Amino acid sequence: MDALSIAVAAILGGTGGVGLGRWLGRGHLRIDLVSIREERGAEGHVELDDDTVKLSTDFPWGDSLLKLSPYRLVEDVSAAASTLRDEAPKTLELVNSLELKISTAKTRIEKVAILEEISNSLIFEEISGRLRRRLLHLDVKEYDLEAESFIDISEEMHEGHPAIVLSFPGFKRVVSYPGAGAKMTLDKVRPLILAMQYFDHEVLAKCLESARDGLEKESLQADALNGKLSQALTPDRIAIEVVITNSGDRVVVVNSQGALVTRGASVKLDPLPLRIASIRDSNGGLGVSQGYLAIDPQSARRYVCISDSIADDSKLRHAYDSELLDCAVVLASRKRSGGNKKLKSPWAAFGAGLGDAMRDEITQLARAVTG
Repeated sequence: MDALSIAVAAILGGTGGVGLGRWLGRGHLRIDLVSIREERGAEGHVELDDDTVKLSTDFPWGDSLLKLSPYRLVEDVSAAASTLRDEAPKTLELVNSLELKISTAKTRIEKVAILEEISNSLIFEEISGRLRRRLLHLDVKEYDLEAESFIDISEEMHEGHPAIVLSFPGFKRVVSYPGAGAKMTLDKVRPLILAMQYFDHEVLAKCLESARDGLEKESLQADALNGKLSQALTPDRIAIEVVITNSGDRVVVVNSQGALVTRGASVKLDPLPLRIASIRDSNGGLGVSQGYLAIDPQSARRYVCISDSIADDSKLRHAYDSELLDCAVVLASRKRSGGNKKLKSPWAAFGAGLGDAMRDEITQLARAVTG
């Protein structure tokens, strides 16, 4: 209890004082909204159509997907497709530039600069990938050991796998592949590395031509795949971060199930079911089991509430996008005498995030309680 509670209890004395002291020291809960965002259920799977599965199978820059694929895997493939789509145009320009430079390079400095550009770009990934998939064939050549070497090459173990290290004046490139066939895969790329080491003009020109053909085709695949996966990954639920503050001296038990309510304009929407899914902390988050949460006395913690799935054409999604409404989170705490007590946050704008002023106000509130 705080000083005021103790003083009042002491003045009243006896049973009445003890009873009032207990009442004053009861749990005092407050809920405040910190942020609102749309997201997709990352713990689940994404259903894909046959065309998307086929596109992913043919796309060499990411894993092949199934009709029902884990969300995280779909997200990774989508990111790979997006990266290639964005990087391909300037990489193709670089390929064209290097083809011209290779035919005119005379000095060692010029040749090393060309090899650095190949090694430090998607071009190397494209050529080595085509070698691994047998879309490009290079004869295994034996170079004169007395020939001039333009790159320092060494072989070593990298993260438990055999690797070839290409050392340039300003950086190093480690070429290594995980898996049981790591050495065999590395051997497929070795002709490229040797051609670079001895600046084999003919082999490098053939590699660049193959890289251009591959990038032109794969950038179209990436664009089509990214469009399909972006649609499949469209956010389908609301995630709301709240701070629950207990400024009393007793533990309070809160139901992990709640609801989002809205008001404003002429739109009347049914409450949206929510559940407290995780505790937000400096390490990222800790999952919460469904049921009840114990809120410690004199504490303030951040929780993430997630909604049920929302249809693309729902009035709630339109309200979120247009920011026409206010919203609040409603939870229920268990009374000591039995039953539930409703807890509601202050109203806040229903849209993409909350203002800095409100965030600062909530942070100060939390500090005051826990400090």
